[in-house]
Amino acid sequence: MKIPASIFLFIVILCGMLLLFFGIKNTIQLNQTSNHYHSIEGYFVDYTLYSKGGYDAVRHKHTNDTYQLIYQYTVNGQDYTVATDYGSGVIPEIGSTKQIKYDPNAPENAIIVGTNSDNAMVFIGFLFVVIPLFM
Repeated sequence: MKIPASIFLFIVILCGMLLLFFGIKNTIQLNQTSNHYHSIEGYFVDYTLYSKGGYDAVRHKHTNDTYQLIYQYTVNGQDYTVATDYGSGVIPEIGSTKQIKYDPNAPENAIIVGTNSDNAMVFIGFLFVVIPLFM
């Protein structure tokens, strides 16, 4: 059974709108939560395997491993770590820096400033909405 193109495009746009909604909602919540956080420089110290690469039978190609990056930061002489919430195919140089925002009342609660998994949701959602409109 074939799905008419207009129904398929509607489903793609609807999925894109959902991704946009949740990506923006999560970004706003993260910004509100971290609004009172203090900024500090963190240093890349380690990584863990986020997902194992291998042969993707659906796409008929090999994929690479991705890694969760771990950064260390120091507050009042105490060291803490924070990890990315997404996988990266690129491992930065040990000691490279990123801005970290931490809760001054609980320094173990921190986020890495910049890219996060919600940014990907917004980007993909935007593509799912815009591209079908040109079709």
